[in-house]
Formats: sequence, structure tokens, C-alpha cells
Amino acid sequence: KTIREIEHMLCYTQISIKEIAYRLNFPNLSFFGKYFKAQKGMSPKRYRETLINNPQSLST
Repeated sequence: KTIREIEHMLCYTQISIKEIAYRLNFPNLSFFGKYFKAQKGMSPKRYRETLINNPQSLST
């Protein structure tokens, strides 16, 4: 559930990655990044950039 929420925020909002981590109660940005990367295989920043450059590439 948390990862889907993060994906939604990265895809459909312009909220900063730091703000997403804060809103979802992660202790810090580093932990948030490591959590996301462990789940999705890339950093939140790269995920967002990939989506912007090629929206079809991240379809589930």
C-alpha cells in the first residue's frame, strides 16, 4: 500500500520527494530513498524522471 501511494505521488503530483517522505512519516529522506529503491529497483528521482520521459515504461 505504501509503495502504491508513493508511486501515485511521484506520478501525479509535483510534490518534492522530500515532502513525500515527510507526508508518509519516513524518518528521513535517506531511509525513504533506500526503501523505494529496494521495492522498485530505482531511486524515487529516477522513477519520476523515467515516467516523465517515457510514461509507458512504468506501466504495471
